[in-house]
Amino acid sequence: MSGGAVEVRCKGGFLRSIKAGEELVEKIEEISSSYMIRAEDVICSLAEPVENYYLRVNIMKGSREYVLSKMPHDSHASQDERFEEMINVKVRGGEKVEEMKRYVIADIKAAERVMLGSDLFMPGALKVVNGKRGEEVAVVSENGYVVGSGILDIDPSEVNPKKRGIAVRIERSPYKMVKLNSLDIFKEGYIYDQSFPSMLLIHASSPREGDVIADLTASPGGKISHAYEFTRGKAEYYAFDHTNAKVEKVEETMRRLGHENVKVYKADSRSLGKEFPWLSPSFTIVDPPCTGLGNRPRLSFSFEEEEQEVLIRLQKALLSEAIRITSPGGKIVYSTCTLTVEENEGVVEWALKNFPVCAEEPLAPYPRTKLSDFPFARFLPGYHKYPGFFFAVLKKL
Repeated sequence: MSGGAVEVRCKGGFLRSIKAGEELVEKIEEISSSYMIRAEDVICSLAEPVENYYLRVNIMKGSREYVLSKMPHDSHASQDERFEEMINVKVRGGEKVEEMKRYVIADIKAAERVMLGSDLFMPGALKVVNGKRGEEVAVVSENGYVVGSGILDIDPSEVNPKKRGIAVRIERSPYKMVKLNSLDIFKEGYIYDQSFPSMLLIHASSPREGDVIADLTASPGGKISHAYEFTRGKAEYYAFDHTNAKVEKVEETMRRLGHENVKVYKADSRSLGKEFPWLSPSFTIVDPPCTGLGNRPRLSFSFEEEEQEVLIRLQKALLSEAIRITSPGGKIVYSTCTLTVEENEGVVEWALKNFPVCAEEPLAPYPRTKLSDFPFARFLPGYHKYPGFFFAVLKKL
């Protein structure tokens, strides 16, 4: 973390005291002041999970009523009337977790999932300290937070980021929700876990049957699969990503959901026009790598200006290529799961000044940003009850 740290006190929840980087606090203050809330309110909200976790029903496979009938009775799942495919699952308070002599160190992302009661899977386990297979161990994030406890399911020598499988079967955690990956309806492709803002994006941009739909940064497959279901599989679908692992993840998602008509390619989406000169989508999705500051719950509260600068160059390159390859009259949807103005309003306003595109009014009710005069959507934790998220809908002239 560059710069110093600021102690943020939170009134309740799992983290009562947070060490946040000065740069992060300053960056959030730039945003929160326009919403008349404190940066501390945003940071404390980021440390907590959302009250409702959302699931998207694969309506090409089954109804919402069928999925609800198959959910465990203690899952606290209910239908959400805003979208026909949406179900919400209550996130409940769990149990207090204590430090232990035997523990497993987990990477940040895995530890954040354990906070919600998820098992610790092998890629996220970094080291076993004093524990043996079958013993109770604590799970500690790599920055020192005790996030859960359970039974160690591996030998210490088996820790390997390239392996799969459960490392710790979690029994206690600060928060509780149903373990989705263990459900038959998940394995059989009836549901996909996706936030409300991400689902809103597809409704607000409204791809149509007959469109040629391309997702330039498709992994893990949430947006392209939602577009597939929204158009009832009656369009052309192309998914791109730049590594074998990401491509395999998209393919795995499409297989599970039964979306056989999605064509998946490994490619550098900054130069798709050269590699795929025949591609001329009428609906293009760009959800580029970003600083991810809107994800919640989170255990890391730092910000690196240098990292953001690199990401902004990539975001602009991907959005530029999306505009170039999209057919005239077609739509380009740009989204991120971060908070900064530079990666959101800044990138899209740059595109509006430099390319033949205009900003479209979203086609579904949305929280309009207070940080631009254009009709962009922004979700801000501490002000909204959702993860941080941004999207804009552009039309190519």
